[in-house]
Amino acid sequence: MSESAAPENLPEEVSKGKNFRTIDRSLIKQVAAEEFRSEYSLKVNVERARSKLHQICNAYRGNTRNYAELRKLIPAQIGEDRQEELRMVGESLMRYHVSTRERLPFIAAFYQEIFRRLPPIHSVLDLACGMNPAAIGWMLLAEPFRYEAHDVYSDLTDLLNEFFRVFSINGAAHQSNLLSSFPSSQVDLTLLLKTIPCLEQIKPSAGAEILEKITSPFAVVSYPIYSLSGKQKGMREQYENRFNALISTKQWEVERLLFDNEMVFLLKHR
Repeated sequence: MSESAAPENLPEEVSKGKNFRTIDRSLIKQVAAEEFRSEYSLKVNVERARSKLHQICNAYRGNTRNYAELRKLIPAQIGEDRQEELRMVGESLMRYHVSTRERLPFIAAFYQEIFRRLPPIHSVLDLACGMNPAAIGWMLLAEPFRYEAHDVYSDLTDLLNEFFRVFSINGAAHQSNLLSSFPSSQVDLTLLLKTIPCLEQIKPSAGAEILEKITSPFAVVSYPIYSLSGKQKGMREQYENRFNALISTKQWEVERLLFDNEMVFLLKHR
């Protein structure tokens, strides 16, 4: 094995790709280590790591190459109807992330069904958030509230912080890797939407470990029903069985909600 093919050289090479530059470096390092094979060249190992990162991260960006460019969708000033503008801008932003774009056709019903089952929620922790914080206009949050979001992309979290600032939302978005660090914030509600299947591609025990770390009295965990290509492939049954194997019913009371292309589990700490 040549020095250039050593595993310690992989993260830097992987991150040089234009679609990988803003991904959390600890995640790149972790994936590169998992995908490294000593019998392969540096080029092949880089391709392997980038392919895995595409599956778990980049595929959900769609054709969005730089979220910083989307700042043009956020107005410099807010008009008289803040709530209407919050929803208009939020919808525009959510179209640039596959996961939230899939949820747009039923976004109002999605959050109405969830929040009507909850007491007043004053604080939210949104894990692997994607563009979901842009849906705040549909969340029935109780004033005053704070919103903490985490994602692996720095350009996405920068965009969300601008969104929070312009709309005077008490929120903060942070770049982080859930597989190496878990937020310690105490909140009323934790959101983990369509995330577990992605994380388990890197670490099979990730779902169980993250669910164990959630300390909020309420949590919402969801799974996709269809693949990104639009195929069902028995995913609903597969993910429901998988989730039931992960969750501790001694710790959580569980209610399942089913939407057009998303299966939701509403969790209440016992």
